[in-house]
Amino acid sequence: MLNLIWPVFLIISFVYGICFGDIAKTNMSIFESTESAVNLCIQLLGTICLWNGIMKIAQRTSIVEKLKKILHPLLRFLFPKINRNEEVYTEISMNIVANMMGLRKCSNTYGIKSYEIITEEKQGKK
Repeated sequence: MLNLIWPVFLIISFVYGICFGDIAKTNMSIFESTESAVNLCIQLLGTICLWNGIMKIAQRTSIVEKLKKILHPLLRFLFPKINRNEEVYTEISMNIVANMMGLRKCSNTYGIKSYEIITEEKQGKK
């Protein structure tokens, strides 16, 4: 549905800008908004890379193993259908830790990775 709504909005705004506005102002606003969008993406990318790097360092230390042992009974209760794959529990533990630290964007990568592992296991059994 959004694939239809956004192009319609863009076409309406271009037609309005051409018919009732100044084409130079319309063109200038397009480039200004594009520049601000690119700057925002670069800032977010840098932040996500930084925190993913910190989480990778933490993952290679014993901190994650300790947290995984602490969270293991809770994870077994919350996810009873998951096989005893330690990699899945590690990724879910990292997701929980990243969320507790307030790193929402960073935690998405661990959630997606755990989902991929679970899906690969299910497909391998078929």
